[in-house]
Amino acid sequence: MKKGLSLLEIVIVIAIVAALSLAAVPVGETLYIKAQEDALMLALQNIRGAIARWNLDSINTLVRVQGQSALNEVDWATLYPPALEDLVFSGGKGYPIRWKGASESDPLAATFYPLPYLSAIPSDPFVGEARWKLHYLKILESGSYSPVTNKSEGPSSAPSIKGVFDVSCVENPEIRRGFVIALDGTKYEDW
Repeated sequence: MKKGLSLLEIVIVIAIVAALSLAAVPVGETLYIKAQEDALMLALQNIRGAIARWNLDSINTLVRVQGQSALNEVDWATLYPPALEDLVFSGGKGYPIRWKGASESDPLAATFYPLPYLSAIPSDPFVGEARWKLHYLKILESGSYSPVTNKSEGPSSAPSIKGVFDVSCVENPEIRRGFVIALDGTKYEDW
């Protein structure tokens, strides 16, 4: 009677184990990317939820101070946070809610004192830091609003640009470490 395995049997077993290992690598990578996508979606939901709560609280402040009719006369861009950092504790700072067309020296419609809506600005898991493309409101001469998404055109660059109303992922593939297309085929910047 023969004891043990022959060399051919050992080679076959090793080949089967190697093939199974190679098949498991793409599955593991897909699971990792899916986990990162879930974390990204949660971070976006947290930031967008904080922006929405800021907006709702500032509207409630305006209505409490000036009444319901003031909603038609106020500069809506001032009902949004000036920057993401303002969603974290503001140190008791008051934010002006301005009337449409009002200058810096005109009386305010109200002053909004926000709560801390986030304990910290969430990180983009693919980037490894809190790096987001910000969407501001730009006030046009007609009095209507237009979205501005270039971060260099933020509130400090022009007085007509203010109020972060949304965020999205940065699209630069170098910053995103190559992760620009989601598993479902959509671009992360469109999330």
